[in-house]
Amino acid sequence: MKIKLGLVAIMLVFLSACANKQKLEQAESAQACEYQPGVKAPQWYCDPQYEGGLAAVGEAAPNPAGDNNMQRTVAMGNARDDLARQMEVEVKNMLENWTRTTGTGEAQTYEANIANVSRQVANQTLNGSNQLARWVAPDGTLVLLVGVKDQGSLRNSIKTSLRNEDALWQQFQSQQALQALDREIDKMLDNR
Repeated sequence: MKIKLGLVAIMLVFLSACANKQKLEQAESAQACEYQPGVKAPQWYCDPQYEGGLAAVGEAAPNPAGDNNMQRTVAMGNARDDLARQMEVEVKNMLENWTRTTGTGEAQTYEANIANVSRQVANQTLNGSNQLARWVAPDGTLVLLVGVKDQGSLRNSIKTSLRNEDALWQQFQSQQALQALDREIDKMLDNR
């Protein structure tokens, strides 16, 4: 009986150790996201995701004027730039690689040159990009997670409203309101 209880106790300890090891391995595989070495960041900083669309991270360092609005605008712009490149990017690349040896024997020299020039251009309209999350790093850098829904579904919803009479009427009213606003601004500027 004592032998059976001892075996059961050993097995329980062994199973408990295995479970703890598995939890530790899972935690290590999920690795904490770091902004800089030793500075933890939200997981979305390392792995930006947005269900049903695309996500990107934009950063902006604090500016000397302390203008938070400017900092947010820069961070949003950086994230949108990344979103546009995720959707479509034109890449031009040139790789130049050459090697040469000169001389003979002990006087022989070897030269190598590698030049890699790359240019990326994105031209994409982003409809409905939104800030999903915000984090301020310890150094004051504003970090934003920005997402945009799948552009294919947006295009379909736009196509369905293009022939809709209500949508056309709203568009006409918007144009009228903008023209009226322009006239009022012109009047104000003329009176100065």
